Order: sequence, then structure tokens, then C-alpha cells
Amino acid sequence: MSMRLVVRPGEATNVGEVLALHGAESALAEGRVFVGAKRVDDARHPVGEGDEIVVEERREVRRGVRVISEYQSFYAVFKPHGLPTEPDRSGTASALHSVAELLGVPPSVLHAATRLDAQVSGVVVVARGAEASRHCTELKAKGALRRRYLAVASRAVEPAAGTWNAPIGPGRHGVPSLGGRGARDALTRYETLASARPLASSAAPTLLGVEPVTGRPHQIRLHAAGAGAPLLGDVKHGGPRRVVLPDGRALTVERVALHAVQVQVVVEGVPAWTATAPFPDDLATLWAALGGDPAVPARESSG
Repeated sequence: MSMRLVVRPGEATNVGEVLALHGAESALAEGRVFVGAKRVDDARHPVGEGDEIVVEERREVRRGVRVISEYQSFYAVFKPHGLPTEPDRSGTASALHSVAELLGVPPSVLHAATRLDAQVSGVVVVARGAEASRHCTELKAKGALRRRYLAVASRAVEPAAGTWNAPIGPGRHGVPSLGGRGARDALTRYETLASARPLASSAAPTLLGVEPVTGRPHQIRLHAAGAGAPLLGDVKHGGPRRVVLPDGRALTVERVALHAVQVQVVVEGVPAWTATAPFPDDLATLWAALGGDPAVPARESSG
């Protein structure tokens, strides 16, 4: 949980003094300190009576970030679930900072050309340098940077393949939503790959292959929920955290059942670069426990 500190009369004149009073000095270097909505990294930042300082909870640094392959100045990077693509309010622990450490470069020269929610695993593209970042933006605008995901939905979708095109807006309290004020066009292609067994009191979960054409926040998750098939573990959008198998055993889904399996750069209709992140063990175990054929996600993510 975050810690909220209100500066009392005569207590301190800067952020460093307040943090020292509460034994939270290390939070400054970790990027977890905010005055208002602004991240603060200088202990000398002035504060006065009544100012609120927020110290966000430290995010556990997840191991497993690795560079899968390189193309020109792009890097395909595997991001494990539980780690943000870029720094968020929990600090600087992120896939981007991990890649900077692996490459021996400052994080400022890297740009996340594709992003995954913290609870989603898979391959992201990191561009090195301003020129590579611009090139990546051009590729996305032309539809030449393509992404494919595997998702475990809570039930089958109808029709079995097609497109979802509901606009996506900023929502409330920082959680994106379908429609609403400020909603922007969003397009997702999907196909049904396989079905598991029906659950004790609900329909059979379904493995989907999904390709977002646009890149709105939570796009796949929202579109699946809008189709009546929220993803397992996606509690923010109506997905179940707990499922009961036909034999009565209960399974807890620890995270959003979504994995970015592949990215491609396509030039003149021909893939010039393909990078694949195999279906992770936790989702493979979940799919098998649900009675799904383990060969299907393995085949889809074999590259």
C-alpha cells in the first residue's frame, strides 16, 4: 500500500527531511515519491505545511527480462507478468530499465515502441535512439508492425472469428473503458483456436488468437469483455479470478490470462523480422488444468 505523508507545521522544508523522519529515504532513488501528481527525485525539493507526499509501494523486481532478437535498432524483449513495460508510480523497476541495464545504456536512449500491461506477459519492442523511435512510429502508422496475442477467455465468442471495433475511452479512476467521453476508434481481429472443458457452473474457457490493429490501453481485454467473454484473471473488466473445475477443484487465476506471443515487421507484404515469446509456463499449466489441448498454444507460440 502507498504511504501518504502530510507535512506538519515546522516539521520539514524539503522532501528529503520528510522521508528521513519516516525511514523512507530509499524511495527517492527508486522513483516512488510523488508530490501532488509529480514524481520527485531530488531530496531538496521544497515542501511546506499541508503538502502531501505520496510514497508508492515498492514493486518487486521480476527476473526474466531478456532480449529475444534484434532488427536494425529494434529489440524484441520478453517481459514477464508483474512488471510494467515502463516505470510507473511504483518506481523505476520496469522492462525498459532492465533492457537498459542489459545493453549498458542509459534508459533515456530507449523507447517502448509497444507496451504491455503489468499483468500481461510476452514480447515488447524497444527502439534504441530517436531515429529508431521515429521509424517504429511510421511502421505502426502503416500497419507494418504487427502483434499477435494468445488469450484465455472465460467462454466462447460468437462468431468464432471476426473483428471487434468498439471505441475505447479513458474511463474513470485511470481504468480504460468501452465508449464514453473521449473514446477513440479501436480495432481488434480475433479467432477461436481451441476450447477447454465446460466448468462446474459456467461455460468452457476458450483460447483465442488476437491481433490488435490499433493500440489503445487495455484494448484486447476490453474488447473481449465487451463480447461477453472477459479474460480469465482480468478482474478489472469482469473476468473471474477463481474457477471451479468439473471435479470440484477450484483454481485461482493469479493474473490476466493474456500473452503477447509474436511481433513482426512486414515490408512490402513480406515479414522482414519475426520475434516470438513462447507461451509461459503459468498459462500453459492453467490451460491444461482447464482441460485444454496443450499442443495448441505450444504450436501457436513456436515461431
